[in-house]
Amino acid sequence: MRTLTRKLLSLLLAFTMVCAMVPAAMAADTDWTGGSTEPDHQHSAETTEVITKATCKEPGSQKETCSCGATRTVEIPIDKNAHDWGKWTEVDEKQHSRKCSKCDTSETDDHSFGEWVVTTPATCVTEGTKTRTCKDCGYAETEKLPIDSNAHNWQYKAISSTEHEKWCANPGCPSATHVREAHTGTGDCDLCDYSAKASLTASGSKIDKTYKYDDEVPLRVNNVSVTNGALDVTKEYDISFDWGGDVYDDDGNEAYLDTRGSSASAWCDVVATKGSERLEYRVKWSADLDDSITVDVTVYNSGSYALGDEDVKGGDSVVDQIAEAVEDLTARDVSLYYVKFGTVNESRKGSLDAERNEKYYYDDDLENITFTAYDGYKGDVTFNFTAYADD
Repeated sequence: MRTLTRKLLSLLLAFTMVCAMVPAAMAADTDWTGGSTEPDHQHSAETTEVITKATCKEPGSQKETCSCGATRTVEIPIDKNAHDWGKWTEVDEKQHSRKCSKCDTSETDDHSFGEWVVTTPATCVTEGTKTRTCKDCGYAETEKLPIDSNAHNWQYKAISSTEHEKWCANPGCPSATHVREAHTGTGDCDLCDYSAKASLTASGSKIDKTYKYDDEVPLRVNNVSVTNGALDVTKEYDISFDWGGDVYDDDGNEAYLDTRGSSASAWCDVVATKGSERLEYRVKWSADLDDSITVDVTVYNSGSYALGDEDVKGGDSVVDQIAEAVEDLTARDVSLYYVKFGTVNESRKGSLDAERNEKYYYDDDLENITFTAYDGYKGDVTFNFTAYADD
C-alpha cells in the first residue's frame, strides 16, 4: 500500500512540472514576430544586433533574428563596468582622477609621465630645468638641473691672420676674460670669422642734391679696403646713363656724369688684382635730375614785346631760345612743336596775352604772343611752361 502511494505521488509531481513548462515555452515563442508559422518550428536566435548598449546604470537592448526570418527584441542586463568616464584631472603631484557621468562612480590612479624634456639648459653660471608631463591629465612636473661648469657660451673674434680672441659671454662666468688662441682648421678658422680669402670693400661719394640740366655730377670712390691679401687696386669706371649724357674719366680717380637726360645713374667697378687672383666691388650712384628749361630774356624797352621779336640788341627771340633749349635738353634730332603756359601773369611785373594750358604752336601763333610790362616795370619776369617736341 505504501509503495503504491509513492508511485502515485511521483506521477502527479511529474505531470505538474510538465504543465508548468508548457505555458512558459508557449509564451517565449510568442515574443517572435514574422517568420515560420509551422506548429512544430521552434524559434532560436540565429543572429543578434545590439540596439542600445547597456551601461552601468541602465539596461540595453538587442534584436535577435531566427533562421526563418522571425525577429524579437530582448533586454541586455545592466553592465556595472560599462562606465562613461570623463577626462582625467589632476589631484596632486602623484595622482589624477576621473568620474563616470552616468553613475557618479570615480576612480583615482597614478600619473602616467612621458620622458623628461630639458626646458632651460643649465649654463656655467645658472641652473637649468627639465619637465615631464602626464600623458592623461597634462600635469607637468619640473625639476632643476645643476650648474654645468662646462656649458660656456663661447664667443670668438679674429684679431690677426694667426689668432683670435675667445671668451664666455655668460655674465658672471670666470672665463669671461678674453684670451688669445690660435686659429683652428685649414684656411678659414673653424671657430671665428677669420677667412684666408681676400675681401674688397669700397664706398662712393654721396649724391645729396638735385642736379639741373647740363650739370656735371662728380663720381668719387672712397674708402677702398682689401683684407687678407696685398692686391693691387685699380678703378674701372663702367658708367650707365640715360641717353644724351657723357662721362669723363680723370686718371681713374674721379668721373663726371653729364646730366643731359631725364635720369642718371652710374656705377664703378673697383677691382683688386694680384696675378690671377681678382676681386671686384661695385660702387653705385644715382642722381635726381631737374630737366626744366630756363630761358632768360632781357627787355630793354617798356611796353609790349612779342615773343617772336629779336631784342633791341639783335639777340635771339624768346621763341628761338625755347627751341634751342629743347634741342639741347633732348640731345636728339628733334624740334619744338608747341608750348603750353602754366602761368600767364606775374604780380606787379607783367602778363602774356595767352591762355593757360592752351597749345601755342612754334610755327604759327607762339611768336605772336605779346608780353606787356606793368607800368614801366623793368627786370626779371618768370613764366612756367611745358614744351613739346616733334620727333
